[in-house]
Amino acid sequence: SGAAVPNARITVTNEATNSAVNTTTDAAGDFTFTFLPVGSYTVSIEAQGFRSQKQAGVSLAAGQRLGLEYRLQLGNVSES
Repeated sequence: SGAAVPNARITVTNEATNSAVNTTTDAAGDFTFTFLPVGSYTVSIEAQGFRSQKQAGVSLAAGQRLGLEYRLQLGNVSES
């Protein structure tokens, strides 16, 4: 329905170093990562009652603010 998904787990993994950081979305479905090194990342999203989602090749340049928007599909925990 396009509604925000609070408490979704967001993981950002640096594709060069395989180092990962994670957070959860707030009540408005927003999330923020600060001070990520320049590079290419994989973004993974998981939320109870929804299919997990993964996007590879998200490039981040120096000083860049990147806005990402995802639409989660209803599904079982085992579906991705």
